[in-house]
Amino acid sequence: TLQDFVTLSLIKLVCRITKLGWFDDSTHRELTDDVTKFLQATVDHCILGLKILNQLVDELNIPTTGRTLTQHRKTSVSFRDLCLFKVFQLGLTTL
Repeated sequence: TLQDFVTLSLIKLVCRITKLGWFDDSTHRELTDDVTKFLQATVDHCILGLKILNQLVDELNIPTTGRTLTQHRKTSVSFRDLCLFKVFQLGLTTL
């Protein structure tokens, strides 16, 4: 297993790539579907999946330096409309 700080850094990287590529490729918008597979596996996978969802919500709420506020809002609103409710449902179901 990896150290916690390494795991967290990798999760942040995945979420940042997802945020930056949100409109470039539809596979970036399917991260919540991929995380669902983690939530159905072992307890360790389930914890990892919840950490990914948590970081994804955090990442999409924080503006990225080098991008305009308009780009940030467009990405955040799209995430809210397409994925946020599913993230909420996954979190409740997992608990």
